[in-house]
Order: sequence, then C-alpha cells, then structure tokens
Amino acid sequence: MKFNIRSYQSFILIFLNNKSRIARLTGELGWIVFGQLASIVGSFVLVRVLTNYLDPFEYGRLGLVLTVSTFSSQIFLSGVPSVASRFYSIAVENNDLKGFLRSTGLFTLYATAITVLITLIAIPFLYLYGYQQWVILSILAVLFAIVSTYSSAISSIQNSARNRSNVAIHSGMEAWLKIGIGICIFKIIGASSTSVLLAFLVSSILIGLSQLFFFKRITNPFEIGGNVKRSEAWLQKMWIYSWPLMAGGLFNWAFFASQRWSLELFVSTSDVGKFFALTQVVATPITLAGGLVITLISPILFSRVGNLSASDKTIASKKIVVKLAALGMALVFLLAILSSFFSEAIFKLFVAPEYLEVAKYMPIVIISTGVLQCSQVLGIVLTIAMQTKKVLPLAILGQSLIVLFNLIFVWYLGINGLFYSMVLGSFIHLIWMILIIKNVKE
Repeated sequence: MKFNIRSYQSFILIFLNNKSRIARLTGELGWIVFGQLASIVGSFVLVRVLTNYLDPFEYGRLGLVLTVSTFSSQIFLSGVPSVASRFYSIAVENNDLKGFLRSTGLFTLYATAITVLITLIAIPFLYLYGYQQWVILSILAVLFAIVSTYSSAISSIQNSARNRSNVAIHSGMEAWLKIGIGICIFKIIGASSTSVLLAFLVSSILIGLSQLFFFKRITNPFEIGGNVKRSEAWLQKMWIYSWPLMAGGLFNWAFFASQRWSLELFVSTSDVGKFFALTQVVATPITLAGGLVITLISPILFSRVGNLSASDKTIASKKIVVKLAALGMALVFLLAILSSFFSEAIFKLFVAPEYLEVAKYMPIVIISTGVLQCSQVLGIVLTIAMQTKKVLPLAILGQSLIVLFNLIFVWYLGINGLFYSMVLGSFIHLIWMILIIKNVKE
C-alpha cells in the first residue's frame, strides 16, 4: 500500500482547522466517561452492599416497590427531562432562555401536581385491599421519583448547555451517596426495603440541591421572567412534544414492571430479588453505557439541527445515529460471548452468595438489554426530527405484546420463560424502531 502524501496533508489540515473543536469534544467525552464509569462502579458496589444486607425475599420486595417509583417517573414525570433537553437549544437560538425556564418550571409543577393527586387517590385503595405495609413504601417511592425528576431536569439543561463536568460529577456521586447514606440508615433503623428507599430519597435530595446550587451560578431558575404569551406558546409546544412520551411511558413502565410482577405472580418474591440483582449487575451498566452515547450525542445533534430549518443536517444526524446503533449491536454480541465464560466469577464479585443461581443467565440479559439500548439510541432520530408521535404504535401495541409475552412465558416456563421473553421482546422493539425511523421525514 503506497503512502499518500496528499491524504496525510489533508488530514493534518482538517485537524489544525478543527483543533479547538476536537479539544472541546475530547474534554466533553472525558467528563462523560468519568461520570458514567463512576456510576457503573458505584452501582456494582451498591448491589453488593444491598444484597449483603437484604435476603432475596426482601430484595425482591424492594424491586417490586421500585416499580411504583418508575410508574411515576415513566408516565407523569417522563416528559420533564426530555423537554428540558430538547427545547434548550431552541431557546438559545430564539434568545428566550428566561421564557424557556419559566415554561419548563410550570410544566414540571403541573406534572408534579398530577403525580401527587394520583398518589393520594391510590392510598385509600391500598388500605382497602389489605396492602397497608405498602403505603409508606409507595409514598417514599413517589417522593423519590419526583425529586429525581427535578434533578434530572436540571442535569438535562446542564448537559444541553454542554456543562459536562457538572453533569459527570453529580452522576458519579449519586450511587456512592446512596451507599454511604444507606449504610448509616441501616445502622440506625436496620436494613429493609423501607430503609433503602429512605436512603435513596435522602441522596436524591442532596444531589438535587447540589445541582440547583451549580445551576444558579449559570442562570437563576427562580427568575421566572419572559413574556407570558410566549411562555404559553412554549408550554403548548412542550405539551405537543411530550404527550406521546408520557402516553408511551405507561407501556414502557409495563414493559419492565411486568418482568418483576410476573415472577411475583407465578414464581416467588425471592426469585424477584434474584432477578432484580441480576439486572442491576448486568442491565444497569449497559443502560448507563447507552445513556452515555445519548448524553454525548443528543445536545450536539440538537444544536446542529436547531429548529429543523436545515434538512440536510437532519439527514446527516440520522446517519450518525444509525452508525452508532450498528456499532453498539456488534459490541453487545461480543460482550455476551465473553461473559459466557466468566459469568459466575463476575457474579460472585458483585452479589451475595444467595443470588448466584441466576448467574448463568448473564449472556441472555446482556443481549436483551443491549439490543434494547441500541433501539433507544435509534429513537434519538425521532427527537431530532420532533416527530415523537411516531413512537406511539411501538410504545402501545409493541410493548403491550411484550408484556403479554412476559406473563405467558413465566406462567408456562417459570423464570426461564422470562429470559426467553426478554430476548424476543428486545428484537421486536429494535425491528419496529428501525421501521419507524426509516419513515421519518427528512
């Protein structure tokens, strides 16, 4: 192969012309990787600590009650971080950051009010049907969801503003705060699902307050200026953008919650705990890795596309997203193959001995979670094009079908059936998403 001096010179010229941009992107990537690595290591240590303190039955109860938290965050509160992330670049482009912040604050308050109202309605029914022990757990779970959403919204704005170091530090701190506060609470009131939720809530409050402190150094979120009529226009756009995400959130919640509740209904609470521990060790780092890609690429693409006036930029952004998803798929299968040789050793390192019997399912969880994350990455195309309604058929029909698979497979095959259903469901989700973005208008 001959050395091409012209290609070399062109490469050097491109590098020199984009030196500052490359340095900035390298710095941003470094902070994101730091934050995600700290989160992943923290999540591993958190699982080890919790499984040491809680037996599979109590850990299963924790996994079930956390579905209450995700119910709130996936439905009523799901639009808040997404709205904060997507509309920031548009607000900057329109020179109306105050109006954007005012409208985002109002949007968040409305979502919170609905969440609190639904919780107050649900509490009497818990008493009526004999689930009194779930009342405190549910209240703590909902409060945790609300505070986490506030923190996530601020983080989304910071990320869109490309303040990567702030986002990375808080992301990395969260799991470690849960560990430290959790151990302190266990020493005081004992280890239980209630004390774990209390630790999660306290750590989330501290993270949220810290986020708010650093956010105020950039702009005052309490300064709700801006034209009222323009704020109403912002709210209308936010609602049009986010209601499909909220509607789909119900089915997205059912997609994941049905995994744990099918085991609760047809197998046992202890098996829920073992499955929950497995997904935390395997699925959480993969989900965080998918989040790393979305966190890095979304604000860059949103900034490039802006208000969609340049269709050629939308087309180029779509191609970038597709290539990233394809690379992710290759890495997922490579990781699954490697894990088949070391699954038990890895599980022994991060989980208490009582949970080891589910270690053999690690490659299957890697494939199902990884494929699903690649599908989520492809979903960036819809947010770029502001065509979030296109995801509704998948969110409603596709995920309802997968929920049905979870229940039927576990009913017939026990815990083995759940893993078959997870793999089948993830590929259905991916294929459906590919068909959706293929038809997105450029």
